[in-house]
Amino acid sequence: MLEVADSGPGLGADDAARAFERGWSTKSHGDGPGRGLGLALVRQAVQRHGGRVEVAAGTDGAVFAVHLPRVRT
Repeated sequence: MLEVADSGPGLGADDAARAFERGWSTKSHGDGPGRGLGLALVRQAVQRHGGRVEVAAGTDGAVFAVHLPRVRT
């Protein structure tokens, strides 16, 4: 598992449910093109490898956890 945390205002439950939608962002839409792409791409790549991404909603920053299956060689 890999976890990434930020120190921002966190995400409410509704925002956490939408965080992985392409085009969704907590930033203003006037901040330029390409907003809301990173987490959508992370989820897509993780799912291609049989894993999942989770987000913990809260008010003390967001925590994203990536779970990937073990590959046995």
